[in-house]
This record gives sequence, structure tokens and C-alpha cells, in this order.
Amino acid sequence: MDRDRKAKNEISSSALDLSLAENGWIRSPENAARREDDYLTRTQAAWFAPHINTVEEAVYLVNIAKSQGNTYNGSNRYTITFGKENIPNVKYFWSITLYGQNGLFFDNPLNRYGIRSIDDIEKESDGSFTLYIQNEKPEEDKEKNWIPASKGVFSLSFRAYGEITKTVLPPVLKRD
Repeated sequence: MDRDRKAKNEISSSALDLSLAENGWIRSPENAARREDDYLTRTQAAWFAPHINTVEEAVYLVNIAKSQGNTYNGSNRYTITFGKENIPNVKYFWSITLYGQNGLFFDNPLNRYGIRSIDDIEKESDGSFTLYIQNEKPEEDKEKNWIPASKGVFSLSFRAYGEITKTVLPPVLKRD
């Protein structure tokens, strides 16, 4: 039993390599879908993302705030602002999804668990936009760009699909 616990801890602790964090986002290993003889990565992929695509097909990032030494909490208000220069340029779509502390979705008034590039996002005249991540409903003009957060700890996942044409990296999540 002790050996099993030790193995699970090694798999999960090395899966999120905080040294790979940029802007608070941790990128999945580029070889996650091509595991060959990298047995630790193969185990991590089987455990956390058994259906992961190759890096040419999709990019996966997670933001759990540990790279900044803390956690995100829905009792606070956060924003992510995409300037026109850092809007992900992908063939199909990108998404940002919010998960509660248990790693699952949670009930919220909009039944919305994330925002996708194909959604009706409120944008500025230059194409830039801000996403609002908080538990309480924002002002009415910001509701289209609201990702409802649980009242407790949460994490975010960013996914981009199809012929990624430049480095895909969402901006920093800022606490208001």
C-alpha cells in the first residue's frame, strides 16, 4: 500500500512541472501523445489525459496558481485580457474551462463552464477582449465574457485545436 501511494505521488507531482509555467500557465509535455519509451510520461498521460492529441493537433495548458505560490478562489475577482496581439490563432477553436477544487464542473446560474473562441464574446473595436472569472455575476455588459467560478478553489484549463500557427499562450490571470 505504501509503495502504491509513493508511485501515485510521483506520477501526480511530476505531471505538473511548475518549471514549465509561463504567464502562470503550465504546458503539457510535447511528447505526451508520443510516449515511446518514456514510461513516466506514458503513465501520466494514461492517468490524467488518456485521449490527448499530438502537439500538432492541440495544445493543452493548465493554470492552478501554484506557479505563483497560491491558489485561485472564487471569492476573488479575476480577469484575463487578450490584446489583439495575443489572441490565439488556431484553425478550429480555443477554449478556457473552469474546474472546481475536485476537478469537476459545478452548478452555476448560466450552466456555463468555460468560454470558447466560437462563442459570442464581447470584443473591443480592435478585436481585444477581457474575460471575467468570479463567483458573483458581473455588470450586465460583461456577462457574455463571464466564466462563473465556484466559491472555493478552482483551476483553469486552456485548449487550442487545429494547426496552431504561433505559440499559443493565454495572458496572465489577474486578480482585481
